[in-house]
Amino acid sequence: MCETGSPPPRDDHPGADGMWEIDSLGLVEPLARLDAGRDRNGLPTPRVVVPHRRPL
Repeated sequence: MCETGSPPPRDDHPGADGMWEIDSLGLVEPLARLDAGRDRNGLPTPRVVVPHRRPL
């Protein structure tokens, strides 16, 4: 799920604005590419294997 988020509060700085470099729809494309195993340049991403830990 991709959400845009909430704008910053207007407390002491009424002129403050959020910095929105990417919207929620723009975030879906890079996430889909990473899910397919490709980085932002289209190269394969390294596979990281995390060993299972036994609970203490």
